[in-house]
Amino acid sequence: MSSPPPPPGWYQDPTGPGLRWWDGNRWTEHHQQPVAPPVPAPPPAMPPAPAFPPPPAAAPVPPKYQQKWWHIPLLVALGVLSTVGWIVFQLLA
Repeated sequence: MSSPPPPPGWYQDPTGPGLRWWDGNRWTEHHQQPVAPPVPAPPPAMPPAPAFPPPPAAAPVPPKYQQKWWHIPLLVALGVLSTVGWIVFQLLA
């Protein structure tokens, strides 16, 4: 004795990939294509590593106007004092 046919539903299509509707008596023309599994997204790209380390930061160079300027009036004052001192020494001698 043969077994009863399966109940209506979606079953593996005997003629190809995917599913096909069984109405309880015969296969219908309704098909479902197999769903491809989702493809995982590729990992984010890493930025390329530098070929060599960056150079160290250069020390700041002070502008020219910040250099020592006080030596000029000092030299003028020493010249004046030495001249006055020489004159006084010549007068007393």
